Amino acid sequence: MLTSYVPPSDDMFLDTEFSSPITDGGVTRSAYRATKADLQAHLAWQAALNARLPAGSDFKLEFPFNGAGVLEAAAQALPPGAFTATLLDIDDRGNCTKARAAGWQ
Repeated sequence: MLTSYVPPSDDMFLDTEFSSPITDGGVTRSAYRATKADLQAHLAWQAALNARLPAGSDFKLEFPFNGAGVLEAAAQALPPGAFTATLLDIDDRGNCTKARAAGWQ
């Protein structure tokens, strides 16, 4: 009996390139990035699925948010020159030992 299944996903914040451009609603795209509406649709689908499953079932979509793509999107949303990178020094235990602006020695 299957008691737990988590469908894998990765890179939630990165664009996905299409092998061939697609046209949707008059807009042609060569890549797609998940939107707030996509996540809301997933939540609604998940709730509807759980309502149809046997009692005690609990299907959950889990997304790994590793941060890939977040800084790129944030930098693109800001005016040119407004983004200042901050470098973090992380020790072998995962502790941040200091933060410094890019270019500092």
